[in-house]
Amino acid sequence: MSLLNQFFPQSFFNKQKILVLLNSLILYFICFFIFVVPFDKPLARIFVYSVIILYTVASVIAYVVAFLKHFIPATPLNKSVLLFLAAAIFSVIASIDPYSSQKILFERYIIYAVFFWINYKVIEARRENIYYIILSLLYLGIIIGLGALVDYFTIKPDRLYTVFKVQVNLTAFLVFLMPLSLVLLSSKVNKSFRILSLVCILLLLPVAVFQGGRTLWSGVVLTVLLIFIGRKYWFFTIVFVSLLAALLMPKPLGDRAKSLIFPFSRQVLSDRIDLARSATNIFKEHPVFGAGLGSFGNLYKPPAAYKNNPTWQHLHAHNIYLEIAAEMGAFGLLAFLAVIIVFLLKFFIYWVKWVKSGGKINVINVAAGAAVIASLISNVSVSSIIVGFQDSLLFWMFLAIALKEVEV
Repeated sequence: MSLLNQFFPQSFFNKQKILVLLNSLILYFICFFIFVVPFDKPLARIFVYSVIILYTVASVIAYVVAFLKHFIPATPLNKSVLLFLAAAIFSVIASIDPYSSQKILFERYIIYAVFFWINYKVIEARRENIYYIILSLLYLGIIIGLGALVDYFTIKPDRLYTVFKVQVNLTAFLVFLMPLSLVLLSSKVNKSFRILSLVCILLLLPVAVFQGGRTLWSGVVLTVLLIFIGRKYWFFTIVFVSLLAALLMPKPLGDRAKSLIFPFSRQVLSDRIDLARSATNIFKEHPVFGAGLGSFGNLYKPPAAYKNNPTWQHLHAHNIYLEIAAEMGAFGLLAFLAVIIVFLLKFFIYWVKWVKSGGKINVINVAAGAAVIASLISNVSVSSIIVGFQDSLLFWMFLAIALKEVEV
């Protein structure tokens, strides 16, 4: 007899029905998280914590005293993710401010890993679950596209930063949603996915143009060109649309696009040069375990010319790889690169199958993997993968979707 049944009569405690209810709630709360994450950080946090609590309760009910053994599902990334968490713990121990770093460890890094495992388990548990998650992501893209275009044509800003007048980091979310939609649109998936993907792309493409983010443009364009290199029709269509969009841009945005011809110029990199130099110096001073999670903002020393200009003060290095090196040292950087390498090796297998089948096999894996790659590329000039509680969690969610093989 289970421990729970010793305390609850059988009529009161129907284990199977409760587990079905809990698993459904976990899925619904993940979908709710997707809808609110760009717009309401506190509410998104509530949904994530609710998912973690529900998942823990479900694990205890299902496995009782052995729940810890089953809490982490078997994924291809387990060893590298656990190594990355170990590096984060050592970074806290060696930190210049252990209390602050410890807080970041529990509020962000551990949450990222647990959220990755939960999403993997949810997709593994029932094939239909991936439909709800992908549909939620596509509807989110449509909402963002509609709201952003309404703001652009009513407010007429120089660059687009809002959705229905709510401040949103458009670059961070479009870098996921555009590659996802493009791969789904080009693949042999069910009709509803393709229609929603088409609507999503038609709305998000002008938003990406009007947003004017060079990080967004380079991340999305480079990714989709790499993904579609084995499918000539789509490859040349994307090249044509990208060039046409660049030519038709309003002048200020067109000048930003032209500046990408010289991507390493001071005009493009701006203060990122000084941020990179500062991150490198921090790494040299703390080469093994880093200066501690969240320490970059305290150690960054902006040039004297920036002293009276608060817009040039930064908490992050605007390059996730340099930021990890500065805060977590060589151990942390190598652990993070291990996560990326294992993912890319698995993704390459899925991608080859997808190309050879003409977009019929491993569609979801390639679509989500493309979003992950776009994020990895864009994080050369931003810090988002392990920063904050919004698009960072989407990164780890997409990573789980990309790795768990499922057909739709």
